[in-house]
Amino acid sequence: GVAIGCTSAPALPSTLVLLTQVPPTSPLAEPTSAPMLDSWSDDFTGALAVGWNWANEDSTHWSLKDTAGALRIMTQGQSIYSANQSKNILLRVAPAGDFEITTKVDFDPQDNFQQAGILIYQDEDNFVLLSRGFCGVRGCPGNGIFLNNMINSQLDFGNRPQRPLSSPTTWLRLRKEGIQYIGFHSSDGQTWEELGRVDNPLIPAKVGLTANNSNADPYAPQIPAHFDFFTVQGLTL
Repeated sequence: GVAIGCTSAPALPSTLVLLTQVPPTSPLAEPTSAPMLDSWSDDFTGALAVGWNWANEDSTHWSLKDTAGALRIMTQGQSIYSANQSKNILLRVAPAGDFEITTKVDFDPQDNFQQAGILIYQDEDNFVLLSRGFCGVRGCPGNGIFLNNMINSQLDFGNRPQRPLSSPTTWLRLRKEGIQYIGFHSSDGQTWEELGRVDNPLIPAKVGLTANNSNADPYAPQIPAHFDFFTVQGLTL
């Protein structure tokens, strides 16, 4: 990725543990041969690293050539909250145990339900998504950051951590601690603020990235999300 993304990624903690693969439970992505590492990172330079798989790929709406060292995903109208609908969800095998995933994204949403973020994923009905997005309906902050919790195909509206945020450049971090998932965000990749926590009994099969409109309105503009890097780190807590 570009220099700021790579240099801003946090140093690896001394308490890293060996990560092991678990088989995916979703039919959307095939098993991968990703190596078992204490940590793993892709800076999106040149080509996608070995181990990634697209769910519902639309090759016309993603690119590694638009911005050097960044993955661009163009939003489309299908909702990630409707089974097997959202295009271009990029996934790889999740580690065992507790871990966290981190990315830096450049994204400027202006229409309802446009979002770009990172997710920990069992299948299309069970996942946690930390996103930079826009929600202008009642009870939403408009332009902001959101932690959405999908359990058995139902979105948990009772506990939906969210916060206004206008900057198009954001670092996102999603941490798994048992069945609790904690969302963080940063404006510089160094100082992190906790957004909130949700509980989900899902069994992580995949981790990854997504950008979508989640909007049935065909006139909602398709806009780019540029991901500078993606990192997975195992944790001992």
